[in-house]
Amino acid sequence: MKWTDTPDYARETMKVIKALTGISKLVGTHVARHTFATQELTRGVSREGLAMAMGITVKQVDTYAKLTAVKLRHEYDRLK
Repeated sequence: MKWTDTPDYARETMKVIKALTGISKLVGTHVARHTFATQELTRGVSREGLAMAMGITVKQVDTYAKLTAVKLRHEYDRLK
């Protein structure tokens, strides 16, 4: 295991990100993964590419893709 794979590294990294972005709410790595996946799908990254980058299956990526579709539908409804 690399030192970057430790939970302490992840927690410390999240603290730095929160400080740099001004986020005051409690944000863990789980939320960060969801945010990353959703943003990348929104930008047009393929499900296969995202799965490879995140080290998960395409089926797991489908969870994030569904979230993106729901958000898109909601935004479309707001524009009507």
